[in-house]
Amino acid sequence: MISYPRTNSNYVNEQNIEGMHKALHMLKSTSYATMAEGADAKLVHKNNKSVCNPERVEDHHAILPTLKRPGTLSKEEQHIYDLIILRFLSHFYPPAMYKQHTVLTEVEGETFKTNIKELLSLGWKVLIQQDKERKASKASSKKGREDEEDETQEWNDRAFNVQADKPVTCTQSEVKEKATQPPKSYTEGTLLKAMESAGKNIEDDELRDAMKDSGLGTPATRAATIERLKKSRLYYDAGQKDHHHPKGPVCRGADPPCGRGASGIARNDRPVGTPPASNIQGGSFRGCFHEKRAAVYDVHHRQSIHAAACAAFHVRRRG
Repeated sequence: MISYPRTNSNYVNEQNIEGMHKALHMLKSTSYATMAEGADAKLVHKNNKSVCNPERVEDHHAILPTLKRPGTLSKEEQHIYDLIILRFLSHFYPPAMYKQHTVLTEVEGETFKTNIKELLSLGWKVLIQQDKERKASKASSKKGREDEEDETQEWNDRAFNVQADKPVTCTQSEVKEKATQPPKSYTEGTLLKAMESAGKNIEDDELRDAMKDSGLGTPATRAATIERLKKSRLYYDAGQKDHHHPKGPVCRGADPPCGRGASGIARNDRPVGTPPASNIQGGSFRGCFHEKRAAVYDVHHRQSIHAAACAAFHVRRRG
């Protein structure tokens, strides 16, 4: 149905081009026929570096649909498959073309800036409209962000034209009061993204370069790492936000200072044959580790006693 999914690559190798053309032909006899018929197979070839770039492919190429037709899919699975097909077909369409306009309007000595994006050609974005028509009963519109600092208006229905020397009339004005917001809590999706780009804020140039193309783990292990943390009860999912368990910071403190954070991982994740940057002694590390492990056990033990006491209380209440 699809190729290996645990990859963050956006490119394919030369040997994948023929398979992409075969997959496009297969889609013409599915519910995606309207979108596939409008595709131009000539746009996907070995010299198109935005699609075929072997130098940017790491362990696995980008996710592609295969010639195997999907069977019965759940609602979530169907949504993911739709996204993969739309992204795949978009490479067989020309790019969307916009023209950017910036209008500066002076009112009572104050200058106001307006950004206008004039749509010249839909290009691949025609797929979005066609997909909505394909599943009109299930289509849902996404609300745009109203708190954007630099709002840009899209001009899609007609050509944009303004006369610079012509006066204008202000028909409506609004004052928005805003305040700075703390960083948002991680979700599982944003946490995976943070693991992928970990290290970009390291000040040491050598360590930053060591993690530039790898991040924490690999696409195949990052999700498994999060699941392992959940099973260890060091991390839990609370609705739309993810939180660490009180044992988490204690476990993190068990690492020696040179092993903490992205910089510590970069030091210890060097290529084979490169001497480690850490000069910590094995004995001090083991002593620190055992001491912190005892602290973790103490936290877990106290929580278990509390849970048992609560259970006993409820039993007595029911009795």
